Amino acid sequence: MSIEPSFWSVFGAVTGTFGTVTSIIALVISWISSRYNTPNIKITELSLQIPDWTPEEFANKLPEQLKGKYADFELDVIVKNSRGGSGSIDKPKLLIRLPDGKRWRFLPNYRYIKLPPRTVEHEYKQETENVSSWITNNLGKAFNLVGGQSVDDTLAYTIKGQTLHDYARNFDAASYFIEYHNNFGKKKRIRIKELIRESDTRR
Repeated sequence: MSIEPSFWSVFGAVTGTFGTVTSIIALVISWISSRYNTPNIKITELSLQIPDWTPEEFANKLPEQLKGKYADFELDVIVKNSRGGSGSIDKPKLLIRLPDGKRWRFLPNYRYIKLPPRTVEHEYKQETENVSSWITNNLGKAFNLVGGQSVDDTLAYTIKGQTLHDYARNFDAASYFIEYHNNFGKKKRIRIKELIRESDTRR
């Protein structure tokens, strides 16, 4: 007994369709798995403590009088990895935007002071009554997160010299941003909206 050729045609079409559906499902699962295992790291919260005493201290001094003088900023930051894969992002630079006194077609023009985060910290340790030492701690240049991890950290930035003088003189007009490359290599810039005056923390 022979099977008609039309049967094999129908059978081939059915199995071919099933194979195509299976391939599509496999591709979808592969895409979902790849997406889940690709890290997605974002900076979700920011607050910056600013040295609001600098105008009174430095604004009326000459730049050469500020040799050895400095001021610090502290940035509280929360970083989250919302997916399953591990990854990293570089710790952000602090950008201070100041007016530069020039205008373009009646619009204000700005310039930026870029400050890198402090990545090395020196700690003084008293070994004995007569012996002391300095310990160097490497704080790292990046946030490294496993899947689903969240990191709460405080970053320190230092401004000094001519830039300290410029900042002190334009303190009231300053705006603050962070800049970093995400785990896809794309440059991101975010304005810091929550500002805390250092003098308020001392009360």
